[in-house]
Amino acid sequence: MPAVSNRRKLSGTRISSATTTLVKTGPGLFARVIIDTPVTTNTFTVYDALTATGTPISIITVSGAVPVTLDFDIPFQTGLCVVSSGTSGAVFAFQ
Repeated sequence: MPAVSNRRKLSGTRISSATTTLVKTGPGLFARVIIDTPVTTNTFTVYDALTATGTPISIITVSGAVPVTLDFDIPFQTGLCVVSSGTSGAVFAFQ
């Protein structure tokens, strides 16, 4: 019997500047973030929205050593919007 893989197919968007990024429109799953570029301090604010409005579903503060992978598995309904306050490089993975 062949082995069955339980890996999910994820898409990702890389953010590496102070900006607001609409990562995905519509419902989905915020799976993880991979932070790969160090800076002194940076904050990523993640919204279930098409713009940076409403209550954040996650606030991620980066400070110090990288790389680091953070798993979330948070469902969203409207869209996945990320606001970055600095220049840390990070990949936001979603389904």
